Amino acid sequence: MYNGFARVLCAGDTSYGLDYYWGQNNAGNCDIYKVAGNEEDSKINFITVNAQNNLYKIQSYRNDTGNNRYLTVIPGSDGSFANGCDVRWQPLDESKATQQTWWLVPVEDVTGSTPGTGTGPDSKVLPFTETVNQNYSGYNSTVRSVGCALCSGLMISKFYGTSVNNTVDYFYNNYWFVNGYSWGTPNANISAAITYSLATIKSEIDAVRPVAIHAYVTYANGNNSEYWVDAYGYTNNASSGSDIMVADPYNPDELSQNGRFLTLSAAYSRFSTYNFDRLRTSSSK
Repeated sequence: MYNGFARVLCAGDTSYGLDYYWGQNNAGNCDIYKVAGNEEDSKINFITVNAQNNLYKIQSYRNDTGNNRYLTVIPGSDGSFANGCDVRWQPLDESKATQQTWWLVPVEDVTGSTPGTGTGPDSKVLPFTETVNQNYSGYNSTVRSVGCALCSGLMISKFYGTSVNNTVDYFYNNYWFVNGYSWGTPNANISAAITYSLATIKSEIDAVRPVAIHAYVTYANGNNSEYWVDAYGYTNNASSGSDIMVADPYNPDELSQNGRFLTLSAAYSRFSTYNFDRLRTSSSK
């Protein structure tokens, strides 16, 4: 806070902070400017996207109004995010969910962290903001009992963009066949199954691509079943299942349409025993 309002200040010199440039030329540019004398242009709001993983949208709050302007990364000509990308204040746009979501981390995690203790150089989290609960009471019995793969594919599709077809009903009516979910989506390409590997999960997340993870579950009576979740982040260099962040498409609350954000190990803790065996990687269409 600074004089009663939230602002993003430079750690090296807190008299400077993020500013909204309102001049006729290059209006909407985000720059670093002295806060004193520009108190209105530096006011912001933090809009929570995923509090558990410290993901937020940063909204301009000039003159105590929302202005519908959010801090937005402009990718390069090849669509990538790299050194030299511009940052601007732009209207809220669901198709720019990744560009308009920011990860807030403690200062000590930026300057260097001890492996396994923070979210610094050994960690990465994708802005995976929308979850789906296969157990929602409004879905049909098939989805509620065996729809983890379908909901995992739907969550990945939502990560890559918006579509009127990003719904459980559409996926069930168009991508569900005799043998189950076909891994089709409106917004994402999902690969054939590959061998489970923590290294693969890490490398895919590093490339800004969530991963569907499969395990088969063995019950005390010898019967087996299977279950899918989506990996969207890691800590501690993805050294174990406890370091993998996943969107779990199962929520015991059947009145909620939202799944849960857990670690990979925690997502499977409700099963007596389980074995990870394969993955499905993803990319944007």
